[in-house]
Amino acid sequence: NNQLQNKTLNANFTKLPDKIEIDYNGNFPKQFKMIQDLTVGIRSLRKNLMISPSEKIDCFYSLNDEDDSFISANTNFILKLGNISSLSNINESSDLEFISTITDSGTISFIKESNIDFVAQINKLKKDLISLDKSLALSNSKLQNKGFISSAPEDVIKLEEKKVSKFANDIDKIKDLLNQLS
Repeated sequence: NNQLQNKTLNANFTKLPDKIEIDYNGNFPKQFKMIQDLTVGIRSLRKNLMISPSEKIDCFYSLNDEDDSFISANTNFILKLGNISSLSNINESSDLEFISTITDSGTISFIKESNIDFVAQINKLKKDLISLDKSLALSNSKLQNKGFISSAPEDVIKLEEKKVSKFANDIDKIKDLLNQLS
C-alpha cells in the first residue's frame, strides 16, 4: 500500500492497473490517432444509440486504405478502451445490417439488433438535431451580423466559424444515424 503525502494532499494507491503493452512498429503518432479515432467512434456511437457503457457489444470496423495489422496486434487494448466484447474487420460481402459512424481513420459499426430501443434512440437523436439546428442558426446569425463582425476580435469570429463547422458536421452525422435507424 503506497502512500503519497503532501501538505495539502493525502492519497493512497492500493492497486495500480495492469500494464498494457502496445505494439506500434515505430509509427506511433499515426497509430495513436487511429486508436483514438476508433475509441472515440465506439464511445460516440454507443452514446448516440443509448447503449450502456457497461453492456459488452460486438464492434466492427473498416479502415480508410490503412493496414489493419496494427489494430489486429492491439485488439485487447481497443477492447478495453471501448468496453466492447469483440472487434472485427467488416467483410464487405457480409449479410449483416450495421449501424455505423465514420471517423477520420475509417468506419465503426455495430450490428443492428432488435434489443436496442430504436424508438427511444430516434427520439433522442431528433431532439439533438433540433438543438444543433438552433445552435447552428444562432452561430450563423452572429457571423452574418455586420455589427458583430466589425466589433468582435478575430479569435472570437474564428471560434464561431469553428462552431458552425462542428454543428454542421454533427448534424450530418445525426442525419446519417437517423437514416440508418429508419
